[in-house]
Amino acid sequence: ALGAVCLSSCVSPTPPPQCAVSGLILDLEELPSGMALDFVTQPAVDSTNNSETRGYSTAALRFSQSVYWYPKTEWAERKYDEEVQSVEGPAAHRHFWSEPEFNWQEVAADESDAGCGPINDGVSCVVVVRFNSTVSKAYIQFPGGEVSRRL
Repeated sequence: ALGAVCLSSCVSPTPPPQCAVSGLILDLEELPSGMALDFVTQPAVDSTNNSETRGYSTAALRFSQSVYWYPKTEWAERKYDEEVQSVEGPAAHRHFWSEPEFNWQEVAADESDAGCGPINDGVSCVVVVRFNSTVSKAYIQFPGGEVSRRL
């Protein structure tokens, strides 16, 4: 299982030069052995041009990470609010999501949220963080499996 999720940010000045979002997404060699790259979407669907999503999987685990960089912090704040709906919004409540026991002591994010619960064909967890003008989202799904409350 994936024991920890690392979400990072770019500290590039705003306005550009732009942040290189590809460097903020975990590479295959940084993930547990046996994982395979499923897809890369650049830019991320319905998002800023400076964004990327990568998806990985094994038979027991699906993991995707998206990073979005905006030239203005207020745009990132709006994107964070949009992405956090998967944790706090109607879909989250409909699926009886709960807040996992994350250790946020090491998180230096301006905003962060997480939730876990049953969705589609297994238990899933979503973590969303905003660092200045960068928003990062990690989605972890355990098809047909279980996840403990403590991640």
